[in-house]
Amino acid sequence: MTETDIKDKLAAWGAWSRSDSSGLGYISPCLLMMRGNVAETRRAPRAHYISDDDAMLVGAAITALRADYEVLAEMVIRKYYRCWTAKEIAQHYLTDIEYPRLAHLDWEHRDKKRSDHRHVGLMLKEA
Repeated sequence: MTETDIKDKLAAWGAWSRSDSSGLGYISPCLLMMRGNVAETRRAPRAHYISDDDAMLVGAAITALRADYEVLAEMVIRKYYRCWTAKEIAQHYLTDIEYPRLAHLDWEHRDKKRSDHRHVGLMLKEA
């Protein structure tokens, strides 16, 4: 598998995990008629091309990764399940792990250490 294939599989797993479990991959026209065309407050789900078995395998792989490398597994979850950007991961998660005694400081504080978002990309590749 290439890196792009792995990223696509992880993105599909994240979407599958966040889905409303309808399994349809689209909003049913009958469902829209039954709801009486009530405005949706969230985006319509997109079709995701991952089988349940493949999604379960990805989930098991992330669980195995968590057993040995908790930080890497958490970064994968935040990137692909929670849809955080690399900058958000570095700012709100990785920085506090690297510098735990400074975690209570506000991000704008002059003594706050910062992790570069490029480190997140390197760590995701490692994961």
